[in-house]
Amino acid sequence: MNRARIIICLILLSGLLNHRHLVAQALSTEGKEFWLGYMDNWLQDPNNPIRLELYISADDTTSGIVDMPLISGWQPLQFTVIPGVTTSLSVPANVAMAFGSGLVQNKGIHITTDKNVSVYAMNKRQYSADMALILPVYSLGSDYFAMSHWESGNRDNNSHSDSELLIVAVSDGTEIEITPSVNAIGAHPAGTPFLVTLNQGQVYQLQAGSDLTGTHIRSVNTVEGTCSNFAVFGGNRYTKVGQCEHPDGHDHLFAQMYPVDTWGKEYITVPFASRLGGDLVKVLAAEEGTNVTVNNVAYELARGEFKSFIQREVTSVKSDKPVSVAQFSLSQGCDGTTGDPFVVMISPNEQLVKKITFNAPSIATISKYEVTIISPSSSTASLTFDNNDISSRFAEVPQSPGYSFATLQSSGGNHTIRSGGDGFIAYVYGYGNNESFGYPTGAALGNLKVDFNIISTTGQLLAKDSLCPTTSIYFEPVSEFEFDHYVWDFGDGTTLISDDKQAVTHEYADTGEYLIRLIASTGLGECGNGNQETSIKLVNAIYPSVEVLGPRSVCPNTHNVVYKVENAGGYDLTWKVEGGTVNSFNGDSISVNWGQTSNAAFVGVVATNRFGCAGAQSVFAIKINIQLEPEAPFGPDSLCVSSARAIPYSTYFTEGSTYNWQVSNGSIASGQGKHQVNIDWLEPGSGWLWFEQLTSTDTLCAGFSDSLQVYLQREPSGKVIIDQKPERAYVLQETVFQLQADPLFTLVNWDFGDGTTLDSISVNDKVTHTYTCQGVYDVAAVAYDSTILCNTEARVLNQITVLAPPLELLRVTHSEEVGNTIQIDWTGLAAVEGYDKPQFLYRRTNSPVASAWRLLATLTDGESEYLDRSLLETKNNSYAYGLETNTNCEEGIATSVHESILLTGSVSDDHTSGSIMWNDYAGWQHGVKHYEVWRQIDGGEFQLQETVTENGFDFSYQEDGFTYCFRVKALEHDGNNQLSLSNEACVNFEPAVFAYKPEFDFKKRLIGLF
Repeated sequence: MNRARIIICLILLSGLLNHRHLVAQALSTEGKEFWLGYMDNWLQDPNNPIRLELYISADDTTSGIVDMPLISGWQPLQFTVIPGVTTSLSVPANVAMAFGSGLVQNKGIHITTDKNVSVYAMNKRQYSADMALILPVYSLGSDYFAMSHWESGNRDNNSHSDSELLIVAVSDGTEIEITPSVNAIGAHPAGTPFLVTLNQGQVYQLQAGSDLTGTHIRSVNTVEGTCSNFAVFGGNRYTKVGQCEHPDGHDHLFAQMYPVDTWGKEYITVPFASRLGGDLVKVLAAEEGTNVTVNNVAYELARGEFKSFIQREVTSVKSDKPVSVAQFSLSQGCDGTTGDPFVVMISPNEQLVKKITFNAPSIATISKYEVTIISPSSSTASLTFDNNDISSRFAEVPQSPGYSFATLQSSGGNHTIRSGGDGFIAYVYGYGNNESFGYPTGAALGNLKVDFNIISTTGQLLAKDSLCPTTSIYFEPVSEFEFDHYVWDFGDGTTLISDDKQAVTHEYADTGEYLIRLIASTGLGECGNGNQETSIKLVNAIYPSVEVLGPRSVCPNTHNVVYKVENAGGYDLTWKVEGGTVNSFNGDSISVNWGQTSNAAFVGVVATNRFGCAGAQSVFAIKINIQLEPEAPFGPDSLCVSSARAIPYSTYFTEGSTYNWQVSNGSIASGQGKHQVNIDWLEPGSGWLWFEQLTSTDTLCAGFSDSLQVYLQREPSGKVIIDQKPERAYVLQETVFQLQADPLFTLVNWDFGDGTTLDSISVNDKVTHTYTCQGVYDVAAVAYDSTILCNTEARVLNQITVLAPPLELLRVTHSEEVGNTIQIDWTGLAAVEGYDKPQFLYRRTNSPVASAWRLLATLTDGESEYLDRSLLETKNNSYAYGLETNTNCEEGIATSVHESILLTGSVSDDHTSGSIMWNDYAGWQHGVKHYEVWRQIDGGEFQLQETVTENGFDFSYQEDGFTYCFRVKALEHDGNNQLSLSNEACVNFEPAVFAYKPEFDFKKRLIGLF
C-alpha cells in the first residue's frame, strides 16, 4: 500500500470550502456483491410450504453466482441477467431460513456478479409474505438500530408472532454488541448489552415476545482499520398490524435495516393507495434528546425510543437529529379492503437517486400494484416512468414545500424511473386478498454525518464519469463535526492520512472504477473507543469518448456526406477529416466533401468534457472507391411474423445515390429506390434484406450491401392444457399438475384457487399441491416467456373438485368371541396417499336413555378396526358410534352414525312360547336388507331360524331344552354388503312334569348336564 504526503493547494482553498453538496456517485442499492439472510416465517401447515425467492435485475447483461459457502454439499446457483428481464431464483427454506432465537447459524447467502445488479428477496407462503430490498456489501454499516413490530392479539395467543432481527456477517471475526430494547428470548434482558462473534456467512437471529424496535446493534472491532460492517434485517414472524379485532390479516414482516450514518432529518410518508384505515408509521431516534415534529406536532425521543402513529394523509417528519422512519401496511381486517401487513423502510429527503430499474414480482394473488414517487418539485418535470412523462401526476406535499409526490398504478414486471433533475425516492407495493408485499425500489445510502466533495483543479464539482486519469483531483471532507483523523483510501492502493478537514489531492494513473473510502474518527479510530464514520463513493476514472456514425464506403468526389456523433453528452467535439474537406458543422454532426480514390481517408473526432478532460481521437475509416461496399441495412432483426408488416429499414443517405432493395421471404411495401424502405415479412423462419447502391454521378460507381438476417418468430399457440393426477382429488392428498403449452413458453405462474400460488416455474416441471378443504377450486395457469416476440402469455382456467376423504363407517357389530365388546370397522383414509390426520371415534348410549357423545379413541390413518372393550354390559343398552377427522377447515369430515342392535327376549307366563325384539340397525345408506334370527339351545350350535324384515320374532317352546339363546344378524342392503350382529339374548323355560312323555328323555338330559 502506497502512503503519500498530503498536498494542499492553497490557491483553491477559498473556493473548495464553499462546496457542500454531493455530486459523485453516492452509495446505492446496486452492486456486485451482496450478503443476506432470511428470517423465520411461521410454517403454519407443512402442506403450505415456505418459498424463499431472489429477484435480480440489471441494466447490462451480466452473470453471477448465489452461494451458501458454509452449507456442506451446497451447489452454487449460476445465473445470467439480461436488461429488461428479471432473473428469479429459489433457495430451499429448510436450508436458508433462520429459526429460533439466540443461535449462530451457517445460513448466510452470498451473491456475486460481474456487473452491477439490484437484488430483492422474498420470503413467502400462502397468506404470509414480504419482500426486502437487499443492500450491496459496500453500502453496509457497523452501527444499526432495529425496526420491527409486535402487538398482542395474534393467533394462538401470540405463540407464532415474535418480533425478530437477523444479523449477517460479511467478514470473519466480527464482534457485535447487541442491546435489546425489550426482554429477548434466550435470557437477554432489556437494556443489557451482550456480545456475539460471527464469521463470514454466519447469521444470528434474535426474537422477542414484544417489540424489538430500538434494539442497538454495533460492531466493536475493526477490520483493516474500519469498524466491521455487517447486515441487519428486522420484522416479525407472523403478525397483525393495527390492533384490529378481526382474527385474520396476519403476515410476515421482512426489511433490511439502513446503517445509522445514512439516517436523515427530513422524511415524507405517503399513505398506501386504496387503504381506508391509514398506515402505521414508526419514527426511531438514535440520539438522546431528539426533537421530532410530525406534521408540526412535536415529540422528544430518547436514544432507541420510537413514536408510533396512524397516518391517513401525506405526512412530513422533521427532526433536529438523525431518525429512522418505517411505514407499515395494516391488516386487511382493519378497514375491510384488499391487502395485508408489510413494512417499508422510508428514505430521507436527503437521499435521492436519479435512475432505478426495479422488479415488481408477478404473483397470481396480487391484484393491485402501486408505485409512490417523492421528488423535489423542481425536478418533477424531468421524471419519467417506463419512458412516460408523469409530471402531471404530482401534487405538492402540504407540510414540506418544495417537495411533491405521486402514486401511480403499475403492474408486475420490470419498471424504470428516471430523473433529469435532483432525483427521487420511490416505493413499490402490491395487494391481494390477505396478501401483500412492499419495499423501496432503490435507495441512496450516502453517509449523512461525514461526506466529501470531488473537485477539479479549476474548482468545479466533478460528476462520477468526469474523473480524468493522469489529472490531479481534489477531495474535500464535509461534516458538521471536526474529527481528529481522516484516512483516505482511493481504491487504487493509495492511502493518505490527514489531521484536519483540508482538501487532499490524488491522481489516478489508469482508467477504471474505484471505491473511495474516507474514515473520519476521534481518538485512535478504534470501534467502541470514540467516534468513527465512514463515507464511501464509487467513481469512474474515464476519458471522454464518442462513436462516429455514417457511410464508410463512398464514391470518389461525393459531396455533402453527413457524419454524426450520438449521445455526445455535452462534450466539445474537435473534428478532423483526411481525404476530403469539411463542408459544414452542425452541432454533433459535420458534412464532408470527399475527394479522389483513397484507402487512407477517415473522419476523426476528439471529445472534451466541460472540465477540460480530453479523450483519445476516435477514428472512423472511410473507403473512397468506385466499388461500393455498404454496410447491412439498419432495422429490427427479430420480429413476430404475425405483426411484421411495414417494418422500417434504412441505410446512410449519400447524395446522388439510388437504392435497389431486395428481400427474401418478404416484399417491399414502400420506399424502393430510397435510402429508407418498409418491408412486409411473410413466413416464420429467416428473412434476408440487402440493397444495391447506384450513383447517378458516376455510372461505374456501385455495389451491393451486406445482408441483414431477420429472425421471424411464429405466433405461439394460445392453447394450454392442465394435466392433473389423480383425476379425483381428495383433501390432504397430493395432487400433481403439469402444463401442456407451446414450447415457446418457458415459465408458468400457478394459482391453485385457495390462495396458494407458485411463480416463475418451468413449464416442464410438475408441481404438487395439497388442498386442506373440500370444495370446487379454480386452478389458473399463465404460461409466458419475456423473450417471446409475439404474444407474451397464454392463460387457462380449470375447475377441480376436491372431495372429502372417503371416510366411511362400515359397521358396528357385537363381537362373536368376546363378551360386552363391540367391534367398529371403517375404511377410506388409508387409501388417500399422504393423509396424515388422526381420526376421532365417538360413542354414546342410545337406549334405554340417550347420553352425550364422548371421545372414545384417537386413531391413526393406518387403522380400520377398533374393539370397544369399555362396555360394562351390552344386554341392556344399544350404542351409537361416529367417526370424524379434522382437515383444518370450518367443517370437519364425519361419517354417518351407526347404532348397534340391542336384542331382548321374553317368555309367556305358561312357558309355552316366547318372543324377541330389537331396534333397527342404523347407519347404512340403503338400510337393512333383512334380519336373520339365529338360535342356540342349551349351549349348542346356533342355527338359523328365520329371515325377517320386521323388528321382532315369535317362537314356540318345543320342550327340547332349558335355555334358548338368540342372536340377530342384520344384512346391508346393497353398498358394502356388511353384516352386524346383535348382542346375545337368552330366555329360560320350565318344562312340564310329565315324565312319561316319549319325545323328551329328561333323565338322559339330566345325565348330560351333570
